[in-house]
Amino acid sequence: MELSGTNLAAMKIPDDGWPTYTSEIQSENVDGGYSGGRGQISHLATTYAAVNAIAIIGTTDAYESVDRKALYSFLMRVKQPDGSFKMHEDGEVDIRGSYCAINVAVLLNMMTPELIEGVPEFIAKCQTYEGGLGSFPNVEAHGGYTYCGLAALTFLDKVHLLDVDAILDWTLARQMQCEGGFQGRVNKLVDGCYSFWQGGACALLELHLSKTKGSL
Repeated sequence: MELSGTNLAAMKIPDDGWPTYTSEIQSENVDGGYSGGRGQISHLATTYAAVNAIAIIGTTDAYESVDRKALYSFLMRVKQPDGSFKMHEDGEVDIRGSYCAINVAVLLNMMTPELIEGVPEFIAKCQTYEGGLGSFPNVEAHGGYTYCGLAALTFLDKVHLLDVDAILDWTLARQMQCEGGFQGRVNKLVDGCYSFWQGGACALLELHLSKTKGSL
């Protein structure tokens, strides 16, 4: 968050120490990914955070700090036969893993056929009768998971696998008239975090519809 805020404010990002620290975290993890700190196991969410931090820094040294072979091996080990991803080895499967893994693969140019095989189809199965996406198939639609699924499919150019009209209707219906903010699920309270998740989903849908229909 600190790096992102600094970047958005157009401030110079000091790269001293960042590539070294992230490289040390990865090298200490024999499984090849990034953990939240020393002595912890690799996790897709913290791998996502580390690689995005490296991308924000954007220097050659930052990118070269990544052991790409080890990281790719980690991504393939947490990938499941149905196209989903576990968040960590022996961990839970949910659509966050799909987004984190594909985001990392895009930033590091690792989008191989074997990595993305089955991923769009798994995400499409997460769309519920409500219109939004759940964490995995046959559970309640949720704003955060909807964003994750949409973002991953946008990277893969597979948004058309979803019922786009249904997801748009569901997302727009999550904005509450009184507060003006968004709820994450039906019959839940407004929460500021969903201004990002639901607002981001709207932006991704606008991008898709601008290509297919000319406007939102």
